[in-house]
Amino acid sequence: MAIRKEKTTLIKKQVEKEVKHDIVEGGAEREHWIEESAYYKAQARGFSPGNERQDWHLAEQEYDQCAAIE
Repeated sequence: MAIRKEKTTLIKKQVEKEVKHDIVEGGAEREHWIEESAYYKAQARGFSPGNERQDWHLAEQEYDQCAAIE
């Protein structure tokens, strides 16, 4: 019974580790996608200052919409 509990604990820890890794990786991927999209939005408007937050916000919305579809 003790061996079974140890195996269960090890499996649980491994799953938790994998989930945390996926969340971190997904967050980095999201951040990169948004960063790149915001850059292209700024480029499209000639990099005129003052709209950086709007570019970022629109990129976040687009990413989240695409992620919801998948």
